[in-house]
Amino acid sequence: MRAAPGHAGRGGSATSANAAAGARSPLAGLYSGAVVLTLVLLFLRWVERIPEPALAAIVIHAVSKALRPGVFADYFRWQRDRMLVVAAVLTVMIFGVLNGLLAGIAFSLALLLKSLASPRLSVLGRVGAHDYVSLARFAHAVSTPGVLIVRPEQPLFFANAEPLLAQVRQRALAAPDWKLVILSLEESPDLDSTTLEALEEFCSWLAARGVQFRVARLKELAREALLRAQLAHLPASALDYSSVDDAVRGEGVSPTQQA
Repeated sequence: MRAAPGHAGRGGSATSANAAAGARSPLAGLYSGAVVLTLVLLFLRWVERIPEPALAAIVIHAVSKALRPGVFADYFRWQRDRMLVVAAVLTVMIFGVLNGLLAGIAFSLALLLKSLASPRLSVLGRVGAHDYVSLARFAHAVSTPGVLIVRPEQPLFFANAEPLLAQVRQRALAAPDWKLVILSLEESPDLDSTTLEALEEFCSWLAARGVQFRVARLKELAREALLRAQLAHLPASALDYSSVDDAVRGEGVSPTQQA
């Protein structure tokens, strides 16, 4: 029943007071709740006579050990979530705990959407016999002649599908000798309707220029969505590539064949 160090002060039913008292078990919150309930039931007439400033002092003392600026140092050292931490602290101080937490959650969701909606695209090249990695990150990776291989670094969804496919168009126009475009969708667990529409327009654009299109590393839900959509220039055979290398070689394997 022993909890991990620091667990009592980081969520669940444990409180700052429990953490300050050295609580180590998840049962600490249950015990403290039972004590509070006993005091309310048996000693309420005396507890209600305690002056509010005295009660405030007790609460401040209980949480004072948790007010350590050092707990925020890691966020700045990692260079992650710094804006979110600062915003959460300020909103709690200005609007109170509940409204501040709600504002912090809303701000966190806004940052997440902004990150996902910022299209980042990697162009892949071959390393070794079968592996494909980012050309920008691995200088020794080699491009495959006549083949453009791209990988979105975020899941495709309504906010980023069109801008990201526009980037692919620009790269395809920059080298008109490409005869095959491969889209690796390993980061996309599913595809929404806006993404399907954008992919249909992209497939038609490639087909008008005589460029083949294949999709590699599809998740099951994403593959099912594409099959149901029945895109005109994206046959089912173009979806059955379990790896980028298979897509380059044209060696598709359907789920029934894998079974």
